[in-house]
Amino acid sequence: IMLLHTRESEKWQPPSSAMLNNSPRNKSGVKIGHCTESTAVKSWDGPTELYTLIENGQWDASMARLQKAPFEARQWMVRKYNDEITMFRLPIHEACNHNPSVDIIVALTEAYRDGVEKEDLNGRLPLHRACISGASLDVVLNLVHAYPEGLNAKDKWGKTPRDCLTDKQNVDSDLVTALERTPTYYAARIAEDKLMSTLNKEFTSKIDSVMEKVKNEKNTTDLIIAELREKVQNMEERLSEERLERIA
Repeated sequence: IMLLHTRESEKWQPPSSAMLNNSPRNKSGVKIGHCTESTAVKSWDGPTELYTLIENGQWDASMARLQKAPFEARQWMVRKYNDEITMFRLPIHEACNHNPSVDIIVALTEAYRDGVEKEDLNGRLPLHRACISGASLDVVLNLVHAYPEGLNAKDKWGKTPRDCLTDKQNVDSDLVTALERTPTYYAARIAEDKLMSTLNKEFTSKIDSVMEKVKNEKNTTDLIIAELREKVQNMEERLSEERLERIA
């Protein structure tokens, strides 16, 4: 297995034969290494700690590792056997193979935003992988919201994420509905959510401003009332003294 670093400005290209032929072999004939996404080999360190944790479905430990080493979310894992590349994928692809928690998908997406748009060796997005492995509706919706266009993406067999549900038994009807909607539908929902969020922030800000003004005015009013009460009390004391003087 080789580990690949991604670069935002460079498009994925499989490692060259010369690069792979320089990697060490294990007894099974699988070459193991660590290289950049584009061309140059950096080192030969094998799988990252994050990838290994994800392979084992250790979500809490994976979350902790992401906080410590978020760059590992953008490192590709590549396997070559007998001079043929047999696998390359990101940690988010691997996570989607193991019925992941929503939290780990959100964290991986935040750590590497473009990861949801990346295809594996079979042309599959993380969304394809999630549908094949039976991921939850919440996980699927998070992937769709992160990359709505992925709904129409086809793997090397011409299958969309929705097609990947075909062979599944007892598929959640809500999941089917979510995958049969168009990217435009989700784009509109996302835009609506952003607008509502902006309006809510503005509204909250205005409410806070009004409340602060009311509070200040209330403080002023309280001071005025306190002063009036003091004056009334002083007048009552004077009147009381005058009555006593007249009686005397």
